[in-house]
Amino acid sequence: PRQSVMLAVGGQDRGLQGLPDDTEQAEAQHGPASVQSPNPRQSVMLTPPGYKQTEVGVIPEDWNVARLSDIADVRDGTHESPKYVDDGVPFVTSKNILSGRVDFSDITYISQKDAESFDKRSKVDKGDILISMIGTVGNAALVDIDLRFSIKNVGLVKLSDDSIEGSFLFHYLQSDGFKAFLNNRLDGGIQKFVSLGMLRTLSLPSPPTIDE
Repeated sequence: PRQSVMLAVGGQDRGLQGLPDDTEQAEAQHGPASVQSPNPRQSVMLTPPGYKQTEVGVIPEDWNVARLSDIADVRDGTHESPKYVDDGVPFVTSKNILSGRVDFSDITYISQKDAESFDKRSKVDKGDILISMIGTVGNAALVDIDLRFSIKNVGLVKLSDDSIEGSFLFHYLQSDGFKAFLNNRLDGGIQKFVSLGMLRTLSLPSPPTIDE
């Protein structure tokens, strides 16, 4: 149920699963649950019962808006440019975050020594979420393999045991709604980038815990 509502909130689900049937033709300007009044003379946006308007769009009334750093340990990879080697530890940059996964088909390698140094700042573990921070910003990947690699100019999100589910957060970060929200806040000119500070303070919908 969470994922159905989340997809609707994020704007990927054009059928708006989890929302009332009369919102299925919603105009997804501020979140797909915001709908145009049936009267064309009225410009007021309607919010279905059981939902509320927030800075991240329309969300269920019992959900909250949280900062990413409230629910996860948010870091970033190195900003150094180490010497590449022919055989070593894979070195992942923003260009390797594609289609929800880490693409190792076009990868460079760094020495074990450099990798050990970078691990002190941003060691990647299975279950972490990566977010591209420069160039094509906002692409997310869920780390689902036990493979050692280092990262550069990539956001690293480590969820705590009692935070929201990693798959929930990952799917939200992949949504059109989140990408539009992020693009409105990007820094830079020709080459867009998102800073670590901005990444940590990004707002997102947070469903209630089971205890709540």
